[in-house]
Amino acid sequence: MIRVFCGDDTYESFISATSKLKEVSKNGKINIETIHGDEITDIGQIFSKVEGIGLFNETSILFIKRFFEKNDVTDQFIENFEKLDQFEIIIWLDKHLDQKKKLAKLLKKEKRQFLYTEQKSWQIEKWTNQLLNKYNIKLPQELVIQLVALSENNKWLIRSEILKFQKFAEKNNKSKLSIDEFENIIGLSAIGNIWSFLDSFGEKNLKKVLKESEVLLRYNDVSQYLIAMLNRELQILMDVKIIQNRGDDLKTLKLHPFVLQKSLKKATNFTINELQKLVDGLMHLDLRIKKGDINSATGIKLYLYGLEGKYYF
Repeated sequence: MIRVFCGDDTYESFISATSKLKEVSKNGKINIETIHGDEITDIGQIFSKVEGIGLFNETSILFIKRFFEKNDVTDQFIENFEKLDQFEIIIWLDKHLDQKKKLAKLLKKEKRQFLYTEQKSWQIEKWTNQLLNKYNIKLPQELVIQLVALSENNKWLIRSEILKFQKFAEKNNKSKLSIDEFENIIGLSAIGNIWSFLDSFGEKNLKKVLKESEVLLRYNDVSQYLIAMLNRELQILMDVKIIQNRGDDLKTLKLHPFVLQKSLKKATNFTINELQKLVDGLMHLDLRIKKGDINSATGIKLYLYGLEGKYYF
């Protein structure tokens, strides 16, 4: 059976997809084979996977991440839906499917689409408080609001920061954090400042963004984290430019006012064409890192030179 987990709330969709994988694989007792959608250029590649699975182990599961980017492959998927539906296939998308298109209509009709819409700021603040309680961390509500705003409603990042809080609290045998401790853990620590990195990127300050990336990558390979954050930043800036060009209301972006104000300022530094090149380059960089074609830290640094019109990907 095919199941597709998608929507703007990528955190909840991913958690649900992996929970379903855990369920159908009986806590990993049944083999799971994972492939990335950007590696699929023809639907025959999926058939070769699932038919191989059927030949050797009919109960194996296929997990596809980030699929349906190529129109021709998507069309082939729709045409072969019934055949593929004979196998256990779980697909996770880090985006919202256009509900007016044929694929979404098919998935909705067959009840195979699990859609997770992005929550409002107050809902994410409530979710954040619940997560803080789970890890026995106490923060004043104003810091919870600040955390959500700085994280741009990104649950992935909020959870990452809360796990930092937890480690700090356990090490120091405390549960309540002060404002100074909060600010230090959020971005002023020795492991780097993601916010300064993104601000420097949006300002096209190559010298500063290279310095920030060096600090961020010094102790751990956080390349996938940086790619995810850059992708979100670029998508927001692209949306701002497009809506401005159309003369539409920016409120349709449903961004936190703090985030929108900063994004408006950053968007003036780019043309739509430049943003598109950076988006495409980021996708190619991600693929080359996953294939092992390039060192992740080197790849990130080369990619950043795109801010000066030097595109290596």
